[in-house]
Amino acid sequence: MAKQQPAASPSSTSAPPSKNQWLSTFVLRIAGYALLLLTLVDTLAILIPPQLLDPAWELETIGSLVERSPVPLIGFALVASGGRRFRQSLDRFCFQGIPTLAIIIGLIYCLMIPLGISDSLRLGKQNQTTSATLVKQAADIKSLEQRLSAAPAAEVAEWAQKFQPQLAEGRDQETVKAGVLGQLKSNLISLQAQINRASGQPTQLRKQTIKWLVGALIAGLSFLYIGNTARKFPNVRTR
Repeated sequence: MAKQQPAASPSSTSAPPSKNQWLSTFVLRIAGYALLLLTLVDTLAILIPPQLLDPAWELETIGSLVERSPVPLIGFALVASGGRRFRQSLDRFCFQGIPTLAIIIGLIYCLMIPLGISDSLRLGKQNQTTSATLVKQAADIKSLEQRLSAAPAAEVAEWAQKFQPQLAEGRDQETVKAGVLGQLKSNLISLQAQINRASGQPTQLRKQTIKWLVGALIAGLSFLYIGNTARKFPNVRTR
């Protein structure tokens, strides 16, 4: 009877990593580190100069960071590719801080959510105040226009000499009156356009805020997952 061959041990059947495997993983990690460095440069350009306590700047900054979040996410994923395998000394040293860095960034993105809500509410109040001011100015101009339209040309010319001297210089009273009323009408049209823009801002602000805050939540959880997963990679000794 032929002798039965002993079963091969796992160590004898597992082939060492090929040079192609090492090179492909190395290229992915280089691309990941490059994306993270580019993200750092882009983030500094967004944050400098800071305008803290300005809700418009803070909300726009949150939006800019959220819209650029796919780049660092891809960078962290590429750097973490292959786990702790195929890492040389420099790569191994840099990778030690990658999980912690990803977790910190994830927490920052999550903290953007309450800040973004606060900034949105503050901008909404500012927009209400601005709209009320514009409406009052439009009402005052309309009232003045009606009063001057019914007033004699001489009275309008006298008013123009006090408040709009450039319209009264070297002109007869009827021309001055027509110029004053035309200027008031032009100002009223301009104010009405500003009121219309201000009335549409709350809807646009809500849409952008929801979009950016949902994006911040998704990005933050993704960074936290990547960092927590990379931290649990088993230690292996490879080339």
